[in-house]
Amino acid sequence: MNLNGKICLITGGTKGIGAATALAFAEHHADIALVGRSIDSEALKLLDQIQSKNVRAHLITADLSRPEEALACVEETCQTLGVPDVLVHSAGEASPGNLESLTPERWYAAFDIHIHAVFHLCRCLIPRMNEKTEGAIVLISSAAGLRGCLNSLAYSVVKGALPQFIRVNLRLAQNYHNLNAAPYGWEVWARWIPGLFDLVEKIMPAPAALGIALAVNLPYLLAMALPFLVG
Repeated sequence: MNLNGKICLITGGTKGIGAATALAFAEHHADIALVGRSIDSEALKLLDQIQSKNVRAHLITADLSRPEEALACVEETCQTLGVPDVLVHSAGEASPGNLESLTPERWYAAFDIHIHAVFHLCRCLIPRMNEKTEGAIVLISSAAGLRGCLNSLAYSVVKGALPQFIRVNLRLAQNYHNLNAAPYGWEVWARWIPGLFDLVEKIMPAPAALGIALAVNLPYLLAMALPFLVG
């Protein structure tokens, strides 16, 4: 997918990987909808940076752990920029705690932002992407989901669930492959990169994953890869 003129909805888009991704997509001339839990001076500065690249950009305040707000951010994007061609779900943070110390509230909260939000966003967006005959959805996972972290139980479990969500729904993508002669009705969820985790682990102390692995402590490196993953 050529990102020029495409509409990209990025959750967790005002900080970290999400913010770096927004800037990387803007460099490829995509219009950007940024979703954050709050709008602060850092978010406004990012908005200015994106708009300085002569693309459209819009800030959305939403708590994606709430289904109605997840759906509302899609609707607001459609109204202000148009139907998204790309979704990057980068919202959410680590949930420290093992089986004994983790509270039920934090356990459920991790699923709400990392898993349930994905369900609601994708369920809302896929039919619209299908109508456009192309689209891309990238879910930011983590090395914790691949190898597990004893003191980060909830985070390990939810991040480990994302690749399975992708694998199951790739079958759904195949059902759309003949629409308007497109290879897929919507083309990319995430792409596994064999061997990349081992490479990053050798050179960096805190690797993380997109599908398989890039460095979360250097979000701009991951963001540089995303335009190619959705392309």
